Amino acid sequence: MSASARPADAEARILPGLVSGDSHVIEPVDLWDGLLPDGYWGNEQATFSDRPGGYDPAARVGEMARDGVVAEVLYPSLALRLFGLDDAAAQQRCFRRYNEWMATFVQVAPTQLVGIGLVAAYRMEDAVAEAEWCRAHGLRGVQVWQTPHPDLPFSGDHYDPLWEACSQLDLPVSMHILSGHGYCKDVFERQALDIAAAGLSVYRNAVNLKLLAAADALLELLLSGALDRFPRLRVVFVENEISWLPFVIDQLDYYVDRLGKRAPTGIGRPPSDYLGRQVFATFFRDPNATTTIEGLGAGAFMWSNDYPHGNSTWPRSRDVIRAGLRSLGDVPLDQVLWRNAAQLYHLDLVPSGT
Repeated sequence: MSASARPADAEARILPGLVSGDSHVIEPVDLWDGLLPDGYWGNEQATFSDRPGGYDPAARVGEMARDGVVAEVLYPSLALRLFGLDDAAAQQRCFRRYNEWMATFVQVAPTQLVGIGLVAAYRMEDAVAEAEWCRAHGLRGVQVWQTPHPDLPFSGDHYDPLWEACSQLDLPVSMHILSGHGYCKDVFERQALDIAAAGLSVYRNAVNLKLLAAADALLELLLSGALDRFPRLRVVFVENEISWLPFVIDQLDYYVDRLGKRAPTGIGRPPSDYLGRQVFATFFRDPNATTTIEGLGAGAFMWSNDYPHGNSTWPRSRDVIRAGLRSLGDVPLDQVLWRNAAQLYHLDLVPSGT
């Protein structure tokens, strides 16, 4: 395809209906009344957009239409912090309260609002029961912490009952930034109190440690053999962007091949083979996304608008897509813009004009 032909062709492949693989709700602070200490949230809610669609599902559908979006996969805003709770029982109760709220939220437009339930991963008996509850109440996936408690790394077999359950229930497992321990707790507990006093740790958390958390989770899931033991398990890395993946996957491929005989892993194929098969990732503000998609293929990636957070592409998502992805040549753009998400979450939709 010639360079001159690409813009017009790409323009034609921007479909009237988009699916956002990562959008958010804005939970009411009083949702967890009686479960958390007074003043737990402070002014945290003020850090998020107050668009009506964040908390009103009927308004949400109208705002989606304004952005050209036919479906959104919904993650929490405030509740991301709850993945860092040290009290397993309290976390379980808080997550059930959220899941009940989310199940009601998506009932307003179940073909357009794709709810992701929250699962506490301290006790597997509770985790499996919560995943089953989510499936029974119309939620399309579950989220666990991306940065686990240090005593519960993804490299162990602790999570196997949950991986088995999610495989059987056909629930993708999401890992979102700022969910769990380590740097996440620093962001919520210290940086949120006084960002000016946090100094360079603000940037270290926002860039270095965020990416390290995603790379560590990916490495542990891959090389421990979890994806081989549970070949129907699908994992989604959310809001980490995607241009880090070519380097990390290439390095994992290289070192598994080079060192595998002396340091055996639990996998039966190169790490890169799991992308688009069992490992997926979302992006919304990644200037190197086109290079990544061209290099690794379109099957693993899902566009998102991060609505209604302050850095969302709403309501200009189509313009952002035209500017950012129009250079893609023979890559099936529709996979990235809606088909991958529709397939992963079993959405019965075909955007108009296809």
